[in-house]
Amino acid sequence: MATVTKIASKIWRVRYDEYIPETGKRVQHSKTFTRAADANAFKAEVEADEVVVPSCERSFTAYVDEWWPVYQATLEASTVKSYNRIIKRLQAYFGMTLMSSITATKIQKLYALLQRPDNGLTKEPLSPATVHRHHAVLRSIFSAALIDKVIKSNPTPLVKVPREITDDIELPDITDVQQQLSSLRGKTTFVGAAIAYYAGLRLGEILGLKWADINLSAHTIDVCRVRQRYTPDCGELNTATRFLDLPCRGKWIERDYPKSKRARKFVMPPELVDILKADRRTQLANRVRLGTSYVDTDFVCVHDDGMPIGDAGLSKCMKGLCRFHDLRHVNVSYMIDAGVPVVEVARRAGHTTPTTTLKIYAHVVKHQDEDAAAALENVLGHV
Repeated sequence: MATVTKIASKIWRVRYDEYIPETGKRVQHSKTFTRAADANAFKAEVEADEVVVPSCERSFTAYVDEWWPVYQATLEASTVKSYNRIIKRLQAYFGMTLMSSITATKIQKLYALLQRPDNGLTKEPLSPATVHRHHAVLRSIFSAALIDKVIKSNPTPLVKVPREITDDIELPDITDVQQQLSSLRGKTTFVGAAIAYYAGLRLGEILGLKWADINLSAHTIDVCRVRQRYTPDCGELNTATRFLDLPCRGKWIERDYPKSKRARKFVMPPELVDILKADRRTQLANRVRLGTSYVDTDFVCVHDDGMPIGDAGLSKCMKGLCRFHDLRHVNVSYMIDAGVPVVEVARRAGHTTPTTTLKIYAHVVKHQDEDAAAALENVLGHV
């Protein structure tokens, strides 16, 4: 018996059973194809007993080669690029070792090795944070293998991952930031920088922002897509990601959800609303002035001719003072410092959980903790 299921764009999976006479049990296997015709042909071969069904024992490399094309269809392009590097290292280490024989101890030894110089897998020893990312990939691999019945138990929960040390974020002086932003007024990069500063959006979210996402009357902004440059390392595009036909250098892709995979909507500060209103008037005037020469894409961050701004130009607008991403850090840090509940801060920042916010901005929370202790002493007094 075999079944064909379409599990992603241009990916079909065939599930089929192997009968084991010694135990009288059936073991389920699966195989993926990029064409429906090939999947149906394989299904017909299985049902006609023309295929020799392999044993459920599979090597690490063989299983990952089967798992990765399916799993990457669920990821964003930038994550695929990062996972590709990690998977190559994992396959180089585990090689043809059977999945069922990989224990928590073997994985623990890998993590220790990766943190040493001259480990044979990386040019430099890896930080605990990078080892954590390797662990996340292995956890996904073994979780899938458990579902596919390739292994009987998942060893990754038993592995002790090295403690991740998070350095405090060093924020630029707020006065210097305001002065640099003021110097950008009149330039096409000003609006993007102002959105990062007043709304705390990520670079890709700002590039993907369209006027249809902004309600200037209600003062709300919808963060529901990302625009980024495409490179071959991004891998296959999933169903929510597509190429953009833009008359600018390089290939660009648009994804229908932000990094957290959840759209978010929130009220903008009045100053940002005023900046956007002024920029909207400027863009409409440019459209009238240039006529058919104006490139109308509805993106908020554009040049005078309507051409969408690229990531390089926007990311360098704070050069000499701080990174562009530090504008987001300033926004989130000051929200926490102002006493905005962490749950609301996490929602506006697009973090998956408030725990992520607390982890990244622990230095701000610590400062609040000290203020709370001082406030309690003032209220409760001495006994």
